[in-house]
Amino acid sequence: MLKLKIIVVALLILPLITSAQLIKKTQVGFSVGNQGVYCENPQTPSNLNFLNYIYTDNFTGELLYIAFTGNFEFSNNMYANAVVGMYSDLAPVKYNFAFSYLPWKNIGIGASFIGYSQYIDEYNQFHWEHDAGMFADLDLNYRQKSMYNMGLAIGPELRYENSWFIGNIRAQVGLRWVSELDTKIVQKQINGNYKRMYSYAVGKNPNLYLFPEIELRFRLFNLSKSTLGIKVRAAAEYSKRTLNYQITTYEWTTQSSATENISFAPSAYTSIETDFGLFFEW
Repeated sequence: MLKLKIIVVALLILPLITSAQLIKKTQVGFSVGNQGVYCENPQTPSNLNFLNYIYTDNFTGELLYIAFTGNFEFSNNMYANAVVGMYSDLAPVKYNFAFSYLPWKNIGIGASFIGYSQYIDEYNQFHWEHDAGMFADLDLNYRQKSMYNMGLAIGPELRYENSWFIGNIRAQVGLRWVSELDTKIVQKQINGNYKRMYSYAVGKNPNLYLFPEIELRFRLFNLSKSTLGIKVRAAAEYSKRTLNYQITTYEWTTQSSATENISFAPSAYTSIETDFGLFFEW
């Protein structure tokens, strides 16, 4: 995952550095935002479905983030913008990068990359509820795993600009996937010696997603050679997600095992984010 982040950042920074002389306008800023995550919870009594345990939030403020932003206008009708965000742990794990080319005055095509971390909490509760006669999980710590969501999308873009206002509307479709996830559940029979271990390996689970986005920027004051303004941004991600996996069950010893591939019907998933902030332009 670290290598992927380094590659993405390098690919974004390199063209900006090598094409610095082509940059007509630069805007850098700071924003505060909130993210809401909604996921359908299907009933799967026979198998653990990790989607039922991903962390969701109905805009209560648990997924507040701060972000550093950058917008660049090039002399060849190309534009780029970046959002690098941090949740409460202040780790830079939330990314949104976009590039666009407008061969006509207000219409063009754009591409984007999204990335953000997501927690899966207390998934061992499935075994406590379904595995009668067993200590369902010998690890009594709070069960939490982190996975990383990523997506690449492309689609049309509308842009309007005058002396005090810049507006962008994007409607994109793309492919999203998650980082691979491994976890183990070790059990022991109550009043007995029988032991069992479940080893889960969650794959990348690629699926299509829709990604509409709107960004509004207002120039307010001229400050010497720069301009101060405010910006408002809203974006949504909609998809039908699965978290299919391979499970290996070990009984008594690691030499006695059985492996099975588990698949689920796709579940509706939506992530909505809004942010507001200031920018400087020169």
